[in-house]
Amino acid sequence: MNRFEPRPGLVCIGQPTREEALEILKNVAPKLWLNLRTHAESGQIEHMESLVSSHGGDYLHIPTRGQSDISFKHAELIQSKIEAIYDGSIVLQCGSSNRVGALLALQHFQKNQDADAAIRYGKNAGLSGLEEKVRALLV
Repeated sequence: MNRFEPRPGLVCIGQPTREEALEILKNVAPKLWLNLRTHAESGQIEHMESLVSSHGGDYLHIPTRGQSDISFKHAELIQSKIEAIYDGSIVLQCGSSNRVGALLALQHFQKNQDADAAIRYGKNAGLSGLEEKVRALLV
């Protein structure tokens, strides 16, 4: 599982195994677990919402397809959910953390208007294969 922490309290991950998810729930104790994977993606943990809830967190699923959903509008949606829970740790999850990193890069750019800093922040959160798409949006 890929795991990144671009800032304290924000853990960005690829698809965990059930055991890895339990370890994160125990050690990070997230207030919010936000899953960006689509329903069609395989390998997801069954009953993840109840698993997160049993550890005192909220689970939110916002299906995010790769290239087509990487946009400032989608980044703003994710940011609004993060800001609603900002007083605690947050886990953002997709298949590899690439979509997570892409959307966080766009959020970072909206706040700072610095494309290079946004790309660095995105890479610190897992941005990889979607970097070209993100760079195209930052012009």
